[in-house]
Amino acid sequence: MKWKLVIAVLLIGLMVACDESGDNPGENQSSALSNYFSIEGAELVSAKLPEASVSTTAPVIQSVSGNNSVINGGTNRISIESNSEYSKVIVGVKELTSGYYEFTPELKSTYVAAFVLQMSTELPQESFVLVFALVNASGEVSQYREINVALVESQVGALQVSCSWDLLNDIDLHVVNPEGVEVYYGNTGYDYGFDYVELVNHYLGLNFEAGTSYDDIYTSLTEAQIDELDNLTPSQVNQFRLDSTPGGNLDVDSNADCDIDHINNENIIYPTKADMVAGEYIVRVDFYSDCVGSGQTNYTVLARYNGALIQPSSSTNPYDGIFNAGEQDYGGSGSGVEVMRFTITEDQLKSASTEKICAFEFNNKSNIATNTINRINKMKNR
Repeated sequence: MKWKLVIAVLLIGLMVACDESGDNPGENQSSALSNYFSIEGAELVSAKLPEASVSTTAPVIQSVSGNNSVINGGTNRISIESNSEYSKVIVGVKELTSGYYEFTPELKSTYVAAFVLQMSTELPQESFVLVFALVNASGEVSQYREINVALVESQVGALQVSCSWDLLNDIDLHVVNPEGVEVYYGNTGYDYGFDYVELVNHYLGLNFEAGTSYDDIYTSLTEAQIDELDNLTPSQVNQFRLDSTPGGNLDVDSNADCDIDHINNENIIYPTKADMVAGEYIVRVDFYSDCVGSGQTNYTVLARYNGALIQPSSSTNPYDGIFNAGEQDYGGSGSGVEVMRFTITEDQLKSASTEKICAFEFNNKSNIATNTINRINKMKNR
């Protein structure tokens, strides 16, 4: 029961109040499918998915792999293997009656297709089904294969950097701002204890000292006081968080110290322009722990500012990378492979909206507390 209050407060504190009058990247999209994801270089076809061919010469998909968990504004790297040649790939959403993407992937070989879905910053459903087919030079369509996808609670923000990967390993995302402040699992940006004590003192008129433990606070509160905290609005708690911890925040931390959660995504946000400074940002990805002990880990990093892809000064965005088995380093501050750099200018910060981009309002409360505990355990085990 002692985590009841912690979970409730963390849930409220991590949610972002949406300004309905603000810019919403999904409002101007002409197709329902583009409200789910986009694919670089793909043609969006406004028609029903084509029927699979019954011909014995049609392509056959042997396997399709991708992440079963996605976050708003993140990525999902898909790999399709076939036993025959193909010329194009078809991707759609099973729940939609019309609309699909058709394209020839850049990472194409005779029997393999690999490509990245760039997920919308405001996905319309908590879960959906991705469907895939291959088309050969004669126009014959393979049988469709599916991947069930679930939305993980996450936030976007004025600046969002996300990383997704395929194997069940502990991969860590690091972002360093122009002042050298590094956000990663060892500096999540959320000073939970301090924020919580300040919040309790303010709303309940108490005088707990900074750093007082959750257990000590919990045992001192009445049921009525606990209920009062549970009923705080997202905007009330979020304002405390922003005031006390400006800067970047590790919003999603997955598979921490090989405590496998199957999310395979990490997400770092800078909620508003007030949390940012102008200058060069550095993004690194670290292979913290090889939990599965074999295989090649493919990962993709994507950076957005005000919902739009950032043009990096080095490397590419999105960025695709690989870690080989056994390359883990259990790294902390300063660790990892640099994957991109980009610059946010003073003019961009001046013109940026002061409001956060709306994020999906999530329902899974337990994962937030679990992620917090995992971060603490990883720091203890270093």
